[in-house]
Amino acid sequence: MGKEKKSETLPIKQSTPLARLYSIRTGNIMNSSSSNLDNSLCNKAKELRLSVDTLIHKLEVGHLLASRVFKKKPNLRGSKKEAMKLADPFSQLLSSKEGLSAFGRFLKTEFSEENLEFWMACEEYRKTHSDKKLKAKAQIIFKEFLQSGASQEVNIDHQTRELTLQRMTVASRNCFDVVQEQIRVLMEKDSFPRFIKSPFYKELLHQSSVLKIKLSFT
Repeated sequence: MGKEKKSETLPIKQSTPLARLYSIRTGNIMNSSSSNLDNSLCNKAKELRLSVDTLIHKLEVGHLLASRVFKKKPNLRGSKKEAMKLADPFSQLLSSKEGLSAFGRFLKTEFSEENLEFWMACEEYRKTHSDKKLKAKAQIIFKEFLQSGASQEVNIDHQTRELTLQRMTVASRNCFDVVQEQIRVLMEKDSFPRFIKSPFYKELLHQSSVLKIKLSFT
């Protein structure tokens, strides 16, 4: 039997034109693959660096916010109270200098200005820091607005008057809180609806427009 001839790949001589062409094409392919690989690695590196920078930024912001939160705890009761004020047109009126002035003039026409003056006196009283002054101011407010037959007596029931008098025995900034809230509700339910239909309210709107005052309750 004859022996099978093994297929042999003939070596390409380097000196031949075919060899030189083969070498050039092989080199170009390798260089192209290497270039593509380098570009891909560069892009991956850029993406990774961007991700790391973003993560670091988020961590820094989170740390800053956390430090502020733990440094100063929010007053939840105060925040709730302020939020309620923003949703309450009458409270917004009372917090406006122009609104107070217009509302006060309106109340004088109804002979009930003592209600607003009492409310404002309580607001000023609460700002007092000295215990001595607190007690003296409390006596003045009680005699002027709460005592039976007072010159500017507000309309409150006997039980509220006695409760306020008892709370005045100890110097406290909140001794008038109950009666002040009663008068505030009285003005809101009784006087305020008529005020917003009055010329005083229209004048207030005109004044706020001329002076470019932003009144949030309008």
